[in-house]
Amino acid sequence: MATGSIRPRRSYAKSQAPTTVTATTSAITTDATVNWTQSTTGKRAETYVITGSSTNGGITTTVTAGLTATSVTVPLTSANSEKAFTFEVLGVNENGIGAARTSAVYQIPEAYTLNATLNSSDVFTIPAGQTKMLAIASAGGGRGGESTNQGAGGGGGGAMGIFWEEAVTQSTTYTITVGARSNNAGGTAGTTSIVSPNSVTLISLNGGVSGNGGTAGAGGNGTSNASSYIIATGGSGGAGGQTPQSGINSNPASSNNPSFIGYLGPTQFTTGGGGGGGRGQSWYQHGSSGGASGGTGAGAGGAGGNTHPQSQGWFGSRGGAASNGGDASSPGAGGGGGGGGGFNFPYGQNGSNGSGGNGVAGQVIIYTAS
Repeated sequence: MATGSIRPRRSYAKSQAPTTVTATTSAITTDATVNWTQSTTGKRAETYVITGSSTNGGITTTVTAGLTATSVTVPLTSANSEKAFTFEVLGVNENGIGAARTSAVYQIPEAYTLNATLNSSDVFTIPAGQTKMLAIASAGGGRGGESTNQGAGGGGGGAMGIFWEEAVTQSTTYTITVGARSNNAGGTAGTTSIVSPNSVTLISLNGGVSGNGGTAGAGGNGTSNASSYIIATGGSGGAGGQTPQSGINSNPASSNNPSFIGYLGPTQFTTGGGGGGGRGQSWYQHGSSGGASGGTGAGAGGAGGNTHPQSQGWFGSRGGAASNGGDASSPGAGGGGGGGGGFNFPYGQNGSNGSGGNGVAGQVIIYTAS
């Protein structure tokens, strides 16, 4: 009878193909983000190879991703602008390359070049060789309210808008108006607009309203005569009071082509939010924070003044001063409402109110393509 050791059986299986491969755009570029799900059956991959192959003249690109990756950005070039690509994701292990999982054909968007970022009114001349315009615009944000012991309302955010694929001719000049922020209680921030040489208003966006006492400011709205556009109404501010409200985010409100919202990525619509409301006076909520900001860059509401008798004294002293509302930091966003001054319990003077935070003026960003 023969004797000897028994060798363990080795698996020579190649990696299983991943599943649910998809491709999406990556902001204002020709790059594509490819996503996939790892296979849960058979031999696992040690790495993945992603290949983008053009069917109409674009440059094929290959990238490698690690085992734990389930998404990768494929860096393409302007030579791939408007080309159709098919992406294959292949699993690789020590036994070689497994079967490919192919995504649906993905159309690379038009490649635009950044030409100008305008923070004040100006004119823009179409550069030589350019035939299309894309613009991202926002109107000014409202200032947060103040001068109320009950806590002030936040300022509203300015409207935002984008248009693209607008036919233009080199050397023509467009009038750009950039709306200022509002500094008056209950006032409206300036209007942002882009007007063509033929006096056609391609986009017109209204600014946010400032907070007025405890009342929050409303967000601005807008209109467009462009061929393809999206308008986002600015977020309203949060109301002030003992239970202050948070500001409201700005969201796309109307579009003649909603499928293009992902064309530039949703981050383009997170500014323009309203400021949070300020905290009002309350002896049992002394010093509490105001409402949160709404959207990226909006100001938060100010805290209420300290009213606790053990801290401020019972007789003849002054209630604590409230904090100011936060200033906005992104174009079109509204400022936070000021907090309400604390009142002395049961005697003495009330504390001073906080000032409203500042909104931010509008902005226009212009891209062109050949």
